[in-house]
Amino acid sequence: MLAHTARRPKNRSSLRLREPRRLPTALSQSQAAELLASFRTWRDRAIAGLMLYCGLRSTEVLTLNVADVDIGGRWVSVIGKGDRQRRVPLDTDVASVIQVYLLAERPESSEQRLFLVAKGPNRGGGLTAAGLRTIFRYHRGITGIVAGHPHALRHTFGTALTEAGVDLAVMQALLGHAHVDTTARYVHLAPAHVKPSSMPHAAASAPSNNLHAAYLDYLQQTGRGNRPYWHAARVFFDRWSDPQRWAAEPLEVRLAADAHTRPIITFLILHQGLRPGYDYLLERKLSTFWRELADSPLAAGVERFMAAAEELGFSMRVRLATGSQVPARLLIQAGRPLEQLTLADLEEFTTACAARSTRTGKDHRHYLSAISNAHRVLFHLGIIDTLPKMSGPVPFAERLAEVSEPIRATMIAYLERKRATCQPKTVSALATRLKHFGLFLAHIDPELTSIAELDRQRHIEPYLAFLVDAVNPKNGEIITVADRSRRVIALTGFLTDITEWGWEQAPARKLIFRDDNPKLPQMLPRYLPVDADRRLTEELRDRPGNALAACALRLQRACGLRIGELLDLELDCVHQVPEHGSWLKIGLGKLETERMAPLDEEILDLIDRIIQLRTHGRPMPHPRYRRPAQFLFTHHGRRLGQGAVRAELDRAARQAGLGHITSHQLRHTYATALVNAGVSLQALMALLGHASAEMSLRYGRLFDTTVRAEHERALDLTKQQARTPARGRAHLPLADITGGKDWKDTPLIKSRMAGGFCLRAPAQGACSGRLLRAPAQGACTYANICEHCPSFHAEPSSLPVLAAQRVDAEALAHDAENRGWIAEAERHRRLIARLDHLISEAQAG
Repeated sequence: MLAHTARRPKNRSSLRLREPRRLPTALSQSQAAELLASFRTWRDRAIAGLMLYCGLRSTEVLTLNVADVDIGGRWVSVIGKGDRQRRVPLDTDVASVIQVYLLAERPESSEQRLFLVAKGPNRGGGLTAAGLRTIFRYHRGITGIVAGHPHALRHTFGTALTEAGVDLAVMQALLGHAHVDTTARYVHLAPAHVKPSSMPHAAASAPSNNLHAAYLDYLQQTGRGNRPYWHAARVFFDRWSDPQRWAAEPLEVRLAADAHTRPIITFLILHQGLRPGYDYLLERKLSTFWRELADSPLAAGVERFMAAAEELGFSMRVRLATGSQVPARLLIQAGRPLEQLTLADLEEFTTACAARSTRTGKDHRHYLSAISNAHRVLFHLGIIDTLPKMSGPVPFAERLAEVSEPIRATMIAYLERKRATCQPKTVSALATRLKHFGLFLAHIDPELTSIAELDRQRHIEPYLAFLVDAVNPKNGEIITVADRSRRVIALTGFLTDITEWGWEQAPARKLIFRDDNPKLPQMLPRYLPVDADRRLTEELRDRPGNALAACALRLQRACGLRIGELLDLELDCVHQVPEHGSWLKIGLGKLETERMAPLDEEILDLIDRIIQLRTHGRPMPHPRYRRPAQFLFTHHGRRLGQGAVRAELDRAARQAGLGHITSHQLRHTYATALVNAGVSLQALMALLGHASAEMSLRYGRLFDTTVRAEHERALDLTKQQARTPARGRAHLPLADITGGKDWKDTPLIKSRMAGGFCLRAPAQGACSGRLLRAPAQGACTYANICEHCPSFHAEPSSLPVLAAQRVDAEALAHDAENRGWIAEAERHRRLIARLDHLISEAQAG
């Protein structure tokens, strides 16, 4: 019935008419200029520029990725028709426009395409061909240029090549034509090229030393300028023959320059060394500077800075933001090459940013971040000899400002003395704890003038009682017993030291005694259970958020390091000992001792991965040895911080379904695993870097299974010696547990193993609605642990057992869902997925 829709070949006639071959339609110079001027966004200008000045097709523009554009080298990698790849030179002006678009206008997106949708529900997605046609349709309408289609810009580019006398083979390569005949069609378009002669004679003359004439020459070379530009130039140079006098004008006068005068200032800044002041540079956006920077004396310095920032691992967006905010302004105002910048220049710029914030009320934190990034880049370039200072402790006088003056002076003198023998963090902690006591004295006895006047009954005992209900200002909760103990110990040490030193401010008698310090609860080491340890390791290994921090946490778990020791590791920390394998050298730690830890192949692979991830750069000062060192964990030109490591641990623990975990728990887990593996106490002390056996025993706790096994072994031996027959363990009959029903239907926590099943008691308490409460006891930690182990493999002979186990696991999952035990159902579903994998593996042989 639909045969009439079938395609049939056309009837061939002896009379053949040749179809006309139309020449490409190019725009005139005025039409192209008018169409380009109508584009308002940097994205649209960049698209039109790539078509007009690089000859790209619409599809080629839309499929460009960010990585395809080499702004520094001025090349564009294009995939054209027939998947033919070519490299096209990138026009300087177009490169500047693209750079401004990437810096100021391109939406944040994971999309690799260069040109993205800027508005609407599809914001951040790649621009489509329909979207591009809509853009050009709109601009044809407002300009009245009917021929202003996207491909007409490419034709205009080809025509310009022909008029310039470019060789046909070169044109073919630039336009990406498969056949030279296609390129030859542009030869028929080229009329006689007549240069415009409407510029004044001064502008057409050769460049001179006169700045006014130099500016007019510059306009001619760049193909810009009209009568308003020339008039603005004459007015500017008549008023300020020395442009540096313009820079001395008040900021309001400098910012009053209109659209025809600002190009003059940009020209003088980039090409004539004008230094307009940081206040002016911070108020001006540098988009126009970026367009013209490539041909200026500043280009080499900026390009070197950007290349170094890329080597340090900064993303393109951060590099562009930092480059536009700091080094460009530094080079302009300092008037010196990049190699001659100093720390004083950075400090002057920082002061200017703070002054702008005070003057305008605008936040300047983004400038401070960019200054820190620029400081690190300049350090690794060898231009500045110091890294930016991290936010350190507040001076003692400022921290203790609320303490009464006589008491404050004594405390500050004590803290300054402790700096000579204690670590900075220790002294900072002492300052915080003494401050609490000083504030308490200022509240209950403001007339107190000296520590020597302290009285146990009037001051010490009330302070001890106050600590019981003291509130932590950070979380609003009552301080812990451990915090109370630390405050009492700090105060005791303070009073004891100044007494032994013979200070005149020392009390006449002992005020604090041993029983005043609260007893600390003897908590078990907070190691991770086996299942939690495995889930956390899988999250860090397979789905890292911060790859370098995740590897650092895995290394900490594998070697039992403190977090400070971990981040202090140097690049040459692995030592090969002949006939004894590889060892990790751990530098001075908490107890000021060095130690060596053995490494296996898996840890060596992990360290190799860390070396691949770290960013290379100039050696940095070691916090303990005070010598330059190449650290193992470096990122963006600085050492990896504890905050980044803790943030990655929080993320991984949250994704793994675990509660809050501290990095020190990984060290507890390492020690606990060693203890239960039978490692001797002496070896444990050496591996953990402990000075006493008691300290090592606090880190490792025997598993319940280990304790039970040892207990039963000892009990059997005792019974044999007493000639008492050892009895087997009593078991409750299964019928009494299940009530005679199938065990899979009982309201218990059930687990199906390959050789049997496990039953555990559910939660105690009432039901909530129609759903039972989630089991409080939960499944056994070791339930199905073998099936989930990566080292577990199934043989073809095990297929019947695995199939039966899968059937029962499916029934248990449905039973848990019906009871509202969602977590239990998910546990059975994970087992089913793992069994499916094992069955497939066994079937494959």
